[in-house]
Amino acid sequence: MPFITAKKNTLLAPLPDQPQDQPLNRLAKVYEGGILGVIKVSAVNPQLAEIILAGPYTWHDDYPTIEMGVTRYINPVSWNIPDDAWDQPEVLTLPEPASTPSQPETVSAPLLPPEVAQLNHFYEGCQKKLPDGRIQAYPDPRAGSGGLPVTIGWGSTYYQDGSAIQMGDIITQTEADALYDYICHKDFWSKLQSTIPHWDEMTDKQRAALTSFAYNNGADFYGSPNHKTITGNLKEKDWQAVPGTLMMYRNPGENVEVGLGRRRYAEAKVWCGEAPKTACAAAAQEIQTAQDCEPIEQRLKTNPPSVKGFEPKITPTPSAPTQPSGPRQPQAVAGMKGPKSHPDAHGFKPGDYHLVANDAVGKIKCYDHSGTLMWEVQCLCRGQFEDNFFGKHGDTPAGLYKCGQIYRDYEQAGEHANYTRDRMSYGWYSIDLVELENQEAGLGRAGIMIHGGGSGCGWPGAWKPKQSLFSTLGCIRMYNQDLRDKVVPLYDQPGATVFVSVYQ
Repeated sequence: MPFITAKKNTLLAPLPDQPQDQPLNRLAKVYEGGILGVIKVSAVNPQLAEIILAGPYTWHDDYPTIEMGVTRYINPVSWNIPDDAWDQPEVLTLPEPASTPSQPETVSAPLLPPEVAQLNHFYEGCQKKLPDGRIQAYPDPRAGSGGLPVTIGWGSTYYQDGSAIQMGDIITQTEADALYDYICHKDFWSKLQSTIPHWDEMTDKQRAALTSFAYNNGADFYGSPNHKTITGNLKEKDWQAVPGTLMMYRNPGENVEVGLGRRRYAEAKVWCGEAPKTACAAAAQEIQTAQDCEPIEQRLKTNPPSVKGFEPKITPTPSAPTQPSGPRQPQAVAGMKGPKSHPDAHGFKPGDYHLVANDAVGKIKCYDHSGTLMWEVQCLCRGQFEDNFFGKHGDTPAGLYKCGQIYRDYEQAGEHANYTRDRMSYGWYSIDLVELENQEAGLGRAGIMIHGGGSGCGWPGAWKPKQSLFSTLGCIRMYNQDLRDKVVPLYDQPGATVFVSVYQ
């Protein structure tokens, strides 16, 4: 079964008409990064395609579920659609190319590591697909360009032999990918390789991040007057500073800041070792407005992530007593609201665990009773309809909780579970959180949990091990696999209590 991925927030429409003219209660929203299983995708025209869902999809509980086998309409430009998703008509006659493109008859082995295309292709579309999947050349759409240069595929304007793309040229997806690989290697990778120091010491993901950056900022960015900061980072091999520096180059204050901010943040994540697909989806989720960019830049600068190849010097410090005298105080985080008390004030004992979720950085950390950090993974403590934790469906209320009842859908249904609304909404595991500071009731709220899943992922996307993290109605959401591998083993230890602190 093929899967299609939303490149931006988009709609599933019941009719092949303008979405704004259709009843709102029949439209379904799909958030950027959302994944849908489909039986097939059929092209209607360059701006419209028909899909048949391979599983039920619900984007919000207040809207009806779209059942498996139902037809909906999408704008294919807004989606990453693999070749095997497109329906192949039995008979299709296409025009022959007006010119014969000068291209190799066979496609050579890729010149670039796959992370380069995975990252760039998320932001650079492959345009003008024909119904049979082949790709047609198109003129430059900019006013005053006279239609030149003619472009094909992933923005290519010439073939491997140097000849220009001509109107009427048609190539296959494989040829478009190979042409992109050749041009990107020739015009960007080779230039970066020859100018940026320590290039051969970097990982493929780090080189992919810089190649994506160069795609926006030019292959000659290193050493240029407008790129002094990142030039200094790379020259001095200050690799830990690169993620925060990348976020600077997003054109703050312009209407492209959100898009560039997402791309820079994804590049930063890939530089640190994340897979491009998950990095791009996470960046799209975390940056919804231009105001989201600056806090992320400052966080990356003041609390830089661990980067392969950068080993900070560790200065030994005198060992502190492992057993404090009296209850410890909750950690204060500047500019954030958090718990009023430490788990010590609620019976925290050896063998218990303390999870600390910070919505500003999108991370949840686990500490044992002595305060030793055990692990750190991604999470989301964000509501859907409020940008604070006071409203009914706002962010997770700040404060201290402990884990209560657990619901083990994964253990009951297995990896290939059938759809239910609860499984899509809550994923493999869900755990009730018991408030310890009146932080829910004091706001007129209830039912806060920690869980996986996500209606925004569709089905079976919500059941994937590392599904996209979409906002909840106020609960903490984690990857399904992290709940199974990280949290549930703590919960299952005999006599253990798992406390959860939330910072907003």
